Amino acid sequence: MIGPYRFGSRREQQRPDDGFKLRQVPEAFTSLPRVLRLVWSTHAFFTVALGLLSIAQGFMPAISVVITRYVIDGVVYGIRYHTLNHIWLPVGLQLGAGLMSNLLNTLSNTVQQLLQERVSNRVQFLVLEKSNTLDLAFFENPEFYDKLRNATDQSTYQPTSMVSQTFGLVQTLVTLFSMLFLLLGLAWWLAIIALIVPIPSFIASSRYGWRGYQLMRRQSPERRLMAYFNQ
Repeated sequence: MIGPYRFGSRREQQRPDDGFKLRQVPEAFTSLPRVLRLVWSTHAFFTVALGLLSIAQGFMPAISVVITRYVIDGVVYGIRYHTLNHIWLPVGLQLGAGLMSNLLNTLSNTVQQLLQERVSNRVQFLVLEKSNTLDLAFFENPEFYDKLRNATDQSTYQPTSMVSQTFGLVQTLVTLFSMLFLLLGLAWWLAIIALIVPIPSFIASSRYGWRGYQLMRRQSPERRLMAYFNQ
């Protein structure tokens, strides 16, 4: 049975970012502990491996900058004294850092894919297990059906994506503070600029992320109607 369907007003569909405020950003992390417990209970080893790989990747830019400094010093020394003895080691370290960065990125993507498959199967099983305990009347309720479809559709990527993005945030913070530590050795005002520059990007990404979330929720009835027509 197809439940009652009501198209939203044109004004509602054109304003998916109503009520966005910066204080709502921390609220996005309220469900993170539950998601972490879900992913951890599914496969703890892959979860820890993904976190450690993200932290290791966070240190790589600072390591590359330090090695680049030694490469430049070696080149300057070689030009001044007409020798290549002080260049080979920094160049080899730079090559090794690049290979290590690519290796960490490949391992991180592989672990994320493996973890995503296991979490997807787990969530699909939980959804089916919960559906078997419900009466038929629940499936005739449009609001409940929208929630069920969203849970089913997003289970293939959303939980692992949330954990991966959280580890990515930790990686970004590690990179930021390690680079700030290096910049403080040059000039304190460079560190301040490095802290201020990402703020507009953070505000813009938060705003449009909120708009995308609101748009997805508003389009749930339309997607359900399209599913009915396709069937």
